[in-house]
Order: sequence, then C-alpha cells, then structure tokens
Amino acid sequence: MLDSIQRYAGPLIAVLANLGFTLMDAAAQSCTQHGLAPGQVAFSRMLLTLPFIAIYIIFRQPALLDQLDPRSRPFQHKEAIAAEPETLLVRNPALAARLIWLRSFLTSVELCLMYAALSRIPLSEFVSVFMTRAFLIGFLCWILLKEAFGWRLQLAAGISTIAVALIVQPPFLFGDPVSGDAGTRVSGFLLCLACFIVDTLEMVVLRAIGAGPNPSIMMLGYATTCVLVGPCFMLVAGESFTWPTTSLVYFELAVVAGIGLVAQLAFVKAMQMETGGIMSVISYAQIPMSLLVQCLAVGTIPNVLQVLGMGAILISGVWAVPLMAQISEKRKEEEGEIDGSRTDSYTLLPVQADPEGQSTK
Repeated sequence: MLDSIQRYAGPLIAVLANLGFTLMDAAAQSCTQHGLAPGQVAFSRMLLTLPFIAIYIIFRQPALLDQLDPRSRPFQHKEAIAAEPETLLVRNPALAARLIWLRSFLTSVELCLMYAALSRIPLSEFVSVFMTRAFLIGFLCWILLKEAFGWRLQLAAGISTIAVALIVQPPFLFGDPVSGDAGTRVSGFLLCLACFIVDTLEMVVLRAIGAGPNPSIMMLGYATTCVLVGPCFMLVAGESFTWPTTSLVYFELAVVAGIGLVAQLAFVKAMQMETGGIMSVISYAQIPMSLLVQCLAVGTIPNVLQVLGMGAILISGVWAVPLMAQISEKRKEEEGEIDGSRTDSYTLLPVQADPEGQSTK
C-alpha cells in the first residue's frame, strides 16, 4: 500500500491541488459577484499570501532566497555537483532563477485574465475552451523537453475534452439562451483565449525549471510578482478598487488566499514530479469536482449527461495516468536518471562551464 502511494505520489498530489483550485475558484467567483474587480481579487489573494510565505522563508529557510537571484553562480566543485541531483538549478542557477521569475509573471497574468474572463462569460463556456489546452501542453513538452505524450494520454485528453462538454453543457454548443451583450461575450472569449495561451506557456516553463527549486520559493516569486501585476492589470483594464462591504467578502478573500497557497504549493510539487502531459490530463479532474461543489452549494442533482461525463473523465484518467507514470518511472530507472525521486535535466537548456572550461553537466 505504501509503495503504491509513493509510486503515484505525483498524480495524487495533483488531484489534491486541483481540488484546492476548485474551492479557491468558487470563492474567487463569489468575490467578483460581490462587486470586487478581477484584478483586485488576484491582488488581494497574493497580498494576504506574501507576508506568510516571506516570513516563513526568511526565518526558517533564508538560504532559499538564493534560488531567486539571477546573479547566482553554478557550483564550482565537481564533488558538489556529484552530490546533488542533476537539475537545472544545480547546472545553471542563474537561468533557473530567471525562469522562476518568468513563470511567476506568466502565472500572475493568467490569474488576472481568468478572473476577468469569468466576469464576462459563464464558467461553463470558459472551461470548455480552456481545458483543451491539454493537447498543446503535452505537444510542446514533447517537442521542447522530450517528454512522453503517448497515445494513452492523447486518447484520455480527447475523451475528457468531450466529457467536459457533456458536464458543463456550454450554451454555444447546446443552444441555450445566454444573457449579456455580444461585445461582452466576445471580450470574454478573447480573454479566455489569452488565458489559454499564457497558462500553456507557464506549464511548459515550470516543467523546464524541473525539480530543483523549493515549492515555497516558487510561491514567494509568484506572490511578489502578482502583487505588482494585479494593480497594473486593473489600470490597463480600467477596473476600479472597491473596499469589501461585508465581513463575508473578507472571509472569502481569506479562503481564496489560504486554499490557494496550499493548492499552489501542491501543484508545483506535482509538476516537479510528473510530465506536462500527465499533469494536463489530471487537470480535467477539476471539472467533476467543480460540478460536485456546485451541486452541494446549490442543492441540484447532476443530469444523465453530466454523470456520463464525470464517469468518462474518471475512467480515462485512472486508465491512462498510472500507466504512463509507471512507464515514465521505468524508463528513467533504465536510463539511470532516478535516485529516490524524479529529477529533470533537459538537453535544450544551456549548461554553464566550470572555471576549468569543462561542462558542469
């Protein structure tokens, strides 16, 4: 039992992260319904998160701050390199730091775009477009990072995409009437498309960074960047800052920040353990989770199509993800690239030389 949990720790952590994102998104959407601007919700979430993660790192693990320094130098002694896992952080810490900040910027922009899109189009339509990113993430990770994106994951992604449409039943597919003017809907879909592109790039960059950086330092970079990006997005989008009028809104913001912190740490850890293709397929689990949360909150019962869709996502994911994770694990063991935990070393990323002019790889 313990061996099975350890073997599939990455997918299990990813499922828990998606559950956290589901609860966070529900609370964030409620905040926007209470009059807060999308950029303000993103800014407030990270403004509450930043002090906690910064205090923890400064007082408990101050050495981690070097992982955010783009001026960092690679290890100078081959003995130190041999004692460390073969990761980008070890081979080229300066590049790793730059990628961490790039990923933080992309994730901050994505968060603002997502909340802005959800304020203009229904969640069902947003999800139907956004979740198709699984194919692009898997393809890019295969092309750029040489990660496996086999037919099992492709089939699971295709089945899950169709299942998403059955679950959320978007008006543009099922012909249901929609409210709002055409201009608002067009802007909503454009924001959704932008979110789609930015999130895909963010996932690829996160996989390129690999398993070296501590998830808490990744969260610190994300929170710091989002505190700066949020107000800028509000200015560009013409949003206005509104003080919460009730204690319920403050509570919802605290829920968004707290659950978002735990979910983001779990997500980064899972991304360091699994391929982009596997993580993109697991992300489909958010859809049945969202439906169940909505049913519990509103008191509705899923219809037949929704039940079929949830079953399709569950069955295809359980079939494809463990098999691909096992194949990936076995391949790394055969290549001698695993030592107790997964590490990543991509040949397309530059390697700095040591003082003697020899590669530190």
